[in-house]
Amino acid sequence: ENIQSNASAPDSNLLDCSPKYFAVPWRGGGGPFVVWPLSKPGRLPQDVPLCTGHNGAVMDLHFSPFCDECVATGSDDTTVKIWQVPVGGLEEDLDKPLATLSGHHKKVILVRWNPVASGVLGTVSFDNTIKIWDSEKAAEKCCFSDFSDAIQSFEWNFNGSRYATYCKDKVVRIVDPRNNK
Repeated sequence: ENIQSNASAPDSNLLDCSPKYFAVPWRGGGGPFVVWPLSKPGRLPQDVPLCTGHNGAVMDLHFSPFCDECVATGSDDTTVKIWQVPVGGLEEDLDKPLATLSGHHKKVILVRWNPVASGVLGTVSFDNTIKIWDSEKAAEKCCFSDFSDAIQSFEWNFNGSRYATYCKDKVVRIVDPRNNK
């Protein structure tokens, strides 16, 4: 109860969960979002601690499958940020991400961690590109830009060796990021 979502893009996650927390984009300046422990059910406090650091709204967020306290956010400000929430949850606002990934030229609408390769993150932007990042080095590893129209969906396969996209051009693409084909 008392969720004040920023009503993010319809093709993005409005909520994500790890085994310990849920996260949701929040209304307000600085691209805030809430990370709240699942062990604390009930109404959120009015002064709930926020993660802030983007210059635009958070469009999507995704918890790492390897660390319950690590969450990636993609924003209207064209950046992706990696956040480390203290064990047990936030006691106060957090405004310093672990890393900022820059390289997209329009807003980032989807972020997805690779399910088997720790630190590997895929991001989708309205610049019609998919970037694969090494989040631990804050470095872009490859970029796939063979899209004639907006990318609407992005998911890794179960073993993380390929990803699939669906675009507004009504074409599904299966890509091996190791050779970008």
